[in-house]
Amino acid sequence: MDRGKQGVPAASGEWLAPGVGTSQACAPASRILPRQRPGRLARAWLSIIALSVLPVLATAQTIYRWVDEHGRTHYSEHSPEQGRAGVVDCPPPPSAQEVEEARKRSERSRSEAERLQRDRQSRDSRERPYQPKDLGPLPLNAASELMATRGTGCLVDWREAPLLKFAFTLNLNLHENVPAGALIEAEFENPLDPADPLRSSVVVEVSGKTQVKQLSVLLMSPSVTVIQCRNYRVRVRAYRDAKSREVLDTLEQQIQSRVDSTVWQQLGEEYAIERLSLHGHVCR
Repeated sequence: MDRGKQGVPAASGEWLAPGVGTSQACAPASRILPRQRPGRLARAWLSIIALSVLPVLATAQTIYRWVDEHGRTHYSEHSPEQGRAGVVDCPPPPSAQEVEEARKRSERSRSEAERLQRDRQSRDSRERPYQPKDLGPLPLNAASELMATRGTGCLVDWREAPLLKFAFTLNLNLHENVPAGALIEAEFENPLDPADPLRSSVVVEVSGKTQVKQLSVLLMSPSVTVIQCRNYRVRVRAYRDAKSREVLDTLEQQIQSRVDSTVWQQLGEEYAIERLSLHGHVCR
């Protein structure tokens, strides 16, 4: 007996019409005559009954909601025999226009998400690799008898873009035995010509009514337009004063540049600044 084409038994003397299953909970099953060997007339009656069910499926169904004595919430098509139940109206199905508008919104959202993904992949491909190649950790701070490195840096000035300027900085702590009037002079390695160092100097001064001597100095190199991602050497000498040029102490320090001027120009200002802020470098 081929039941799959005609329906499934629902209960004694009842059949569910083909296409009307348990997923259609809002529509009651239609009562049909007990199944006999189907002929043309029986199949015609089944078709008529199946079509008669469709309007019922499309109509809104009344749903009852109530809370039992245990505090549990129930929903049902039938009102409880005891207690009070509220009515929850099933919303009507969306119109064809509403369905079409929802489809268009979904398509626009999908297209926008794909565009953003392409932009992100393009930007990531320009930024890779994220870690600098052949560049180790930051150099340790050096110290001598009268001087100790407090911090180093590499500055980028893009205010005159597309012209870029780079400069090294060195912050030193001085021993109290460094006399007032001493000259602290630094020779920074020149990225363009190592034989022609970038010089910077500062005089140790006293200030205020109590003549307090400064115990830290900041040295900044002249700016350059080309730089690479690597360590640069700086040599510092402490002179008793600018005239005598008597050397009191010497210190050597490595300053690491995490910016490559060529890569910066290739990325452009916006992406270079973003990469520097996110990853801490603009290197290959």
